[in-house]
Amino acid sequence: SSVEDISADIKKRALDSWAMLGTNLSVKKPDGTWTSESNRLMLMDRRDFNKLGISLDDLIDGYLQSVMACIAIDRISNRLLLRNTFNTDLFMSLNEDSALLSEINRCHQEHVAPKKEAEEN
Repeated sequence: SSVEDISADIKKRALDSWAMLGTNLSVKKPDGTWTSESNRLMLMDRRDFNKLGISLDDLIDGYLQSVMACIAIDRISNRLLLRNTFNTDLFMSLNEDSALLSEINRCHQEHVAPKKEAEEN
């Protein structure tokens, strides 16, 4: 790789706001070129962060709660879809929402049922 290739790669990476800033601040201009809106970037240093009143323990607790919630959602989803069949009785015991249940059934009929028929044929 030449110096020009390395230079081009560095310039390309510098224009990629996700790689540089960890967020998507890119905006496409009418002429098709790209720029970034850094005014949407929120910078937090220790002084500003402390104004929020959130301690490191609070952040760790929030992170663990988020992870445990994701695991719980995954586990209940697996129980609701045991052997690729939706467990209506379990769903209704957890949430007696007939409107949501009918929407789930409608989605199943539109998306899952045609795939099963195609696989069987």
